[in-house]
Amino acid sequence: MLNHPGDGLVLQDDFLYMVERLDVCIEYLESHREFKESQLYLMRYQHCLTRAMTLIKIHCVNSLKALAAEIHRRLTSSEVSSATQTLLLYPKFQSAAKGLRPIITELEARAARRPDDLAALLNECHAAYFSARKQLITSRLIEEIQRIIRGSEVQGIGKGAGPTIDLVGLTRAGCSYLKQLCSDEFNLYRHFFDSGEDKLYRFLEGLCDYLYDDLRPRILHEPKLGVLCEVCTVIQALMVLDLSGDYDDFEPPSRPDDDHLSPLDTLKTPISPTLRDLKSAHSDPGLKSDLLRNSRARKHQQLKHLHIGNLLEMVLQDAQTRLVFKAQAVIQSEIRYYVAKDGDLDYPQKLIEFRKNGSEGAPILLSPSDNPLSRITSLPRQSTWYPTVKKTHWVLSQLHDYVKPAIFEDIAYEAISLCRESLVSASDLVSAKSKPPTGPQPNSPDAQLFLVRHLLILKEMATAVGLDAQKERGVDFSGMADTLSSIVFNPNALLGQGLTNLRFPKVVENITDARLVKSLNSV
Repeated sequence: MLNHPGDGLVLQDDFLYMVERLDVCIEYLESHREFKESQLYLMRYQHCLTRAMTLIKIHCVNSLKALAAEIHRRLTSSEVSSATQTLLLYPKFQSAAKGLRPIITELEARAARRPDDLAALLNECHAAYFSARKQLITSRLIEEIQRIIRGSEVQGIGKGAGPTIDLVGLTRAGCSYLKQLCSDEFNLYRHFFDSGEDKLYRFLEGLCDYLYDDLRPRILHEPKLGVLCEVCTVIQALMVLDLSGDYDDFEPPSRPDDDHLSPLDTLKTPISPTLRDLKSAHSDPGLKSDLLRNSRARKHQQLKHLHIGNLLEMVLQDAQTRLVFKAQAVIQSEIRYYVAKDGDLDYPQKLIEFRKNGSEGAPILLSPSDNPLSRITSLPRQSTWYPTVKKTHWVLSQLHDYVKPAIFEDIAYEAISLCRESLVSASDLVSAKSKPPTGPQPNSPDAQLFLVRHLLILKEMATAVGLDAQKERGVDFSGMADTLSSIVFNPNALLGQGLTNLRFPKVVENITDARLVKSLNSV
């Protein structure tokens, strides 16, 4: 049979029966190597099995190439509607699986047991499949991405401004399309193969790159923090709505004589028939048919779930990286180096006007999740906050749901620390503005109350985001000025009981709390 193979040999029942006989003979000789010339016959049987699997590989590769050529010719021969393209690319291609799936299953089973000899043949089948699919869908994919990009254009603001790209809309439409495309390709692949998951994901990642190559530069150059947060929201929503339950009921195409087999029957099917079964089958056609039916019914571990998150992870990481970079830029420019304006320091007049008008201030827009920063008690009075405090609250609110906890904790600590320094500087400016008859007061009550109020708000923010108190540990130098003065004017203070009256730097668990205590004492 193997010396004179015909075109349809691999589709004949006798071929699969012969392959089963080879399996049993190889298994038997491997367990009885003490038999005379067992090594010679074992090598011959293995050679026959490799030749049989090679015939399966040749048939599969030729069938996939011929099918791809036919579909490509029909797609390019004339104007084809979108519905017709879909029918040719998926149902037409899927119909070929009914004839190829049974013999591919046989190759997969033996490649799993003898990877050194047969894995290369299975890899060639995978390569032929992916090559055929890429040839058919690449041009359609590029056209669809260009259409999505054109649909995301919006008219720029200002005279002479050209169209710009709505990044959020482009991300939503593009990633949704890729998710559907990858789902269709995943389903189609499962009609042919049960193996090659790593190769399948590399193929899908290659398809996604056509969109990512356009989307990634736009994300990395996006200047608005809010837009980047919306992009992260869109991608995370698609990842949460993963296709977790769409494949549980999938069944590969089966031959008509497989239909009466239940899953329990499949589990009970042995890996291969025994030698006694084959001898009996030689004289009993009915038993021979049963053995062939059991061979086709064997199932291997199937691809059950498309993890779309693995495919969207790259663009999400790009968006998060840009989000963190932009947040750090905002913290430096609008918190650390913020220059106070006259209206920012109008305390306590700003609080008096707020109470007089009964205003609640403009609402702060937070992310749609249950953000802990939305529960700050003084949030309704945010119009009376110092600008750096408002900016700190806004930045932390934006980042809370979109970056990893460790990164968020570092950024939160940096923002709160710089905001605290800006409040101390602002307090000094408020103190300088107060001009009683005796002149400006270095520790005016208004300035200290301004600092106490905002430090309490800042402390509430740190508590809301779960900022570790250990991160706030620092050294308090508040008493060093008095200590140095005592030493300069009274050198004897370093001797005897004088040391007990000196105030040296001390480690405090929370710098904000230490600053609060100092301000309250000044008041």
